[in-house]
Amino acid sequence: MRQDCINAVSRALGRALKTGEAQRIEQRIREQKILLANRNRAKYLQMSEP
Repeated sequence: MRQDCINAVSRALGRALKTGEAQRIEQRIREQKILLANRNRAKYLQMSEP
């Protein structure tokens, strides 16, 4: 996860992320992207990358 994303999540939580939380968040995002791609390929391909 990029540092600016980690900082944004930390601000939203009101605390620093614990060890491994950033990796778990990123893993869940990857998993959800795969699920979306499998459910609706056309919609997935229309998504923009950050």
